[in-house]
Amino acid sequence: MAEPAPPSSATGPILVCGLGHVGTCVVRLLRRLGLPVVVITRIAREDWLRSARSLGVKVLIGDARDSNLLLEAGLMTAAGLLAVTDQDIVNIEIALDAHRHRP
Repeated sequence: MAEPAPPSSATGPILVCGLGHVGTCVVRLLRRLGLPVVVITRIAREDWLRSARSLGVKVLIGDARDSNLLLEAGLMTAAGLLAVTDQDIVNIEIALDAHRHRP
């Protein structure tokens, strides 16, 4: 029988990497649930950026594979990270980079 996972000590936001169609839907859902969110995105439609910011989301513009940007977004205390760019290989790189800092 597997042991239950220890309770999470993460108190920070959920990081959403990518603000395309999927990222925008995820952000809206997370905010509807009352969860804090920080977005990292290279590019996004202006209306999606405005929508995210109007929901109280902090948006950082840049590449989520940049370790400094992940740390600035709050990786070390994040409750979770969702890589939802439109490029699978980039999503994998983001996950690996984040795991390197916070296994």
